[in-house]
Amino acid sequence: MEVGGGREGKILVELDRARLVAYRLSPHKVTALLGRRNVAVQVGSVESATRVAPVRVAGRFKGVGDIGKVVVGRDAGGGTILLENIAVVRDSYLEPESLSRLNGQAAVSLYIQKESGANTLRTVREVEKALDAAWRALPVDRGGLRRVVVSNQAQGIMTAVVAVRVSLVCGVLLILLALCLFESERRSTQRVAGGVGVLVGFDGGGAVQSRGRALGASI
Repeated sequence: MEVGGGREGKILVELDRARLVAYRLSPHKVTALLGRRNVAVQVGSVESATRVAPVRVAGRFKGVGDIGKVVVGRDAGGGTILLENIAVVRDSYLEPESLSRLNGQAAVSLYIQKESGANTLRTVREVEKALDAAWRALPVDRGGLRRVVVSNQAQGIMTAVVAVRVSLVCGVLLILLALCLFESERRSTQRVAGGVGVLVGFDGGGAVQSRGRALGASI
């Protein structure tokens, strides 16, 4: 699966060089402190009869406000130095790596390709179910969003299947029509042949009977 277009969010921390010098802090130290604070540490586990569940202490940042309250050092008077005292923390976006547009408007494209050997129709059905569930679970208002299927290989396969079915039905109907015409023609031929046979038999029988009577008279 590949994603094209859109912009990925990031938290931008812009350090103030003058304040870093005043507090005798280095960018490397601030970066290391942020990395150590944004972790989830496993502190133990809970065992049951069937499984063992790890217990973690969540230390990840939940928002920009949490990042700004990180303690990065102490001043000369022993007070705490917060990140927001030496930097500006704000939401931002990463530089776009790809561009995707639909009908002249910015869009986020999702390319999904099936594995080799997988059934295309079954894969498309499963993908549609997953997309429907993700669409309903979007955490934002969908008022200005539209979901558009640009390409679907299953449609071509279904069109081909329908065409084959129509061809089979038409072939069966043509065969039945040909059989009906052949049967009708055969019956017509039998009726004509029977009429000719009756006519010939009548003439031949009359002649035989006449000849028989003539011979009897001679005797």
